[in-house]
Amino acid sequence: MNLTNEISNRKGINVSILFLSAFITFICFTPSHFFLISAGVDNSWAFGINWNFANDFPSEVFFTYGPLGFLFHALPVGHNLRFALGFSLLMSLFFFVLLYEIIVKNSNIRNMKIAVVVSLLYLSSNAFSYLENFNHYFLFCALLSLLVAWRINKKFFFIFDFLFVLSFFMKFSEFIVLFSALCIFIFVMLFDKPDIKIFFAIHIFCDFILLPVVHIIFFNHSLDSFLRYTYGSFQQADGFSYAMSIDAGFDCYMPFIFLIVLAYTSACIISFFTNKKNLYLLLIFLGPLFFFYKHGFVRADEHIDMAFRGFLLIIALLLLFFDFSSFKKKSFEKYSVYGLAFATLLCFIYTGSSLFNFVEVIKLKTLDFPKNICSVWKQKKGNLVKLPEEILDAVGNDSVAIYPWEISYVASNALNYKQMPVLQIYSAYTPWLDKKTSDFYSDDNAPEYIILDTLTIDNRWPFIEVPKTWAAIKQNYKVCLFCGGHLLLKKDKKTYSSPNFVYEWVQKKFEPIKIEENVNQLRINAELSFLGHFAKFLWKIPEVNMTVSYKDGRIETHRVLLDMLSSAFCASSINNFDADSVIDTLNYGGELSKVKEISFSGRGLRFYKKEISVSAYFEDCVNREAEPDNYILYAQKTELPDYEIVEKDFHYSVDDEYITNSVISLRGWAFNDAEKCDIYIGRDKEFFMAKKVSRPDVRNVFPIANEMCGFDIKMRGVYTGGGNTIYLVSHEKQEIYVAPRIKEQDL
Repeated sequence: MNLTNEISNRKGINVSILFLSAFITFICFTPSHFFLISAGVDNSWAFGINWNFANDFPSEVFFTYGPLGFLFHALPVGHNLRFALGFSLLMSLFFFVLLYEIIVKNSNIRNMKIAVVVSLLYLSSNAFSYLENFNHYFLFCALLSLLVAWRINKKFFFIFDFLFVLSFFMKFSEFIVLFSALCIFIFVMLFDKPDIKIFFAIHIFCDFILLPVVHIIFFNHSLDSFLRYTYGSFQQADGFSYAMSIDAGFDCYMPFIFLIVLAYTSACIISFFTNKKNLYLLLIFLGPLFFFYKHGFVRADEHIDMAFRGFLLIIALLLLFFDFSSFKKKSFEKYSVYGLAFATLLCFIYTGSSLFNFVEVIKLKTLDFPKNICSVWKQKKGNLVKLPEEILDAVGNDSVAIYPWEISYVASNALNYKQMPVLQIYSAYTPWLDKKTSDFYSDDNAPEYIILDTLTIDNRWPFIEVPKTWAAIKQNYKVCLFCGGHLLLKKDKKTYSSPNFVYEWVQKKFEPIKIEENVNQLRINAELSFLGHFAKFLWKIPEVNMTVSYKDGRIETHRVLLDMLSSAFCASSINNFDADSVIDTLNYGGELSKVKEISFSGRGLRFYKKEISVSAYFEDCVNREAEPDNYILYAQKTELPDYEIVEKDFHYSVDDEYITNSVISLRGWAFNDAEKCDIYIGRDKEFFMAKKVSRPDVRNVFPIANEMCGFDIKMRGVYTGGGNTIYLVSHEKQEIYVAPRIKEQDL
């Protein structure tokens, strides 16, 4: 009778364990990575990786996410939601099998309970609203399979094989994290289980053989393409530490990192003298912990949240496999538990979690899941990010690229989209990636059109963040439309001469660089110091700013990627975010953005050597002299209406002026009482009609003024000196009012 009861109790325990495993698995891996299509930087790259997979992923697209990256961020594009759902179910199966094996084989119930608690705490963080959460669970499952194969049953290494190979095509940084753990694991096997090291060695060798095979078979690409994809992915990883670093004030959390490093180092030292298996476990997690830290603290903004989530992931795995009973002194065991509990609490508090979030997560992943997946599946895409009809009519069925990042335009507009070698232009972190994108726009098969927005990230200088690419666009495209804030560029090759070397010099990195008249290109070589290389590896390179002093008196400062300036860039005319200056640069000679000098500053500059090398070049070209179809940049000559000219004083002011030998640009305001008048500028017996702009500031000072009393006019032609005259034309009274002549010295 007692034997029967014991067998019955064991069955009940096993059934309970089975249901507990299934419950945790369902909560952890029910798909939470399904999203609606929307606009924005992050949302656009999510759409981009989904669109590329659904449209035969191009052979050379370099981005953080690979051809299967959509499995982390599934959108209603093609059959991607079905594939992602199947992937989620497979991950759930893997996790269920691993978890069941651990609970059944692990006799240390206390550790098991703590691990489940920590997993639930990690589970409750922010209700999985952020894009990166499923990435973390993928790593959790992969590392779990590696540890189960090592500690419990080697056959589970097949799960790690599958996830390791898959990570290479999903997200390269995930692959690097697993690769770092695998390298130390190989080293550990030499000492811990030499009897089965051949088994693991064969598996690892086959994993690396499978990478090019899968790339060639499933993506129809060549071995050369595989090698370029691998190298380009490394370029992305290498450039991240300086191109994506920002100073957002979150570096204040670095002391907590030092505490974690100190505690982890202490645990390694204690384990060296007490239990080598614990030491091996801690060593295996060194790589993943380092990359979690780098991912969070390079950006040093809300990305830090992901670092602490990664730390929670490692803590959960440690609690599953760490042997606390091996400590000879019970105080070591007690303090180790306290240390991990403190680290858990620290990470848990930082991520903004609440114990009540767990209920919210269960609801989100059970009751709300059918509704959420249906809303994603049935999303209407017709008017998400609709482009102006003028642009769509002009493009028609011709190929078009999108610059710098808003790929989501493709979702709502019938575009024959052509993908750049980098998914979004800001991610061309290195000169090699810049060159690839430059070749794309210079090729005979380059897209016929580019939809360009004057945007950038992290307050960077637009366009010269990728100097080679911008040079290729200037050489091969002109602006044909300006509509709804978007510039439409049409292929139109311009003749350039080969750059002629002028001179070079070495100067202090903080000194300004003057742009001489016989120079229009610079190449700046700034090398990292020893401290800089050290910081780039262990921390980041903080921001470097470039201040540009324009010849028209403007001074602007934005972030610059100093390493990218080792490629020759146009220094005589540097565009900001003003669409007029971009039109002027592409269609004319860039007179509106002529530069007097540039200089560098910022925290990041201290990590470079004291001197920089500067090479100057001159490149001649034939300007297009072409106005966009629907936009007048430079005023055309015209005649004054045949009205009576009346000498009459009126209010006017010229606020900004810029005069060169070939361009005059005036901005200001003029009005005559409450009359609605057109504004003309006269010079050298020639007349030009100014573009009227709103000036509410003038309206606030002069209550009788019409708000549309401002003017903005740009005139081309050889400037011979002399003054200009402002004319107000009243069509209502059929009169022309003449202001006193604006003398040259007044300008």
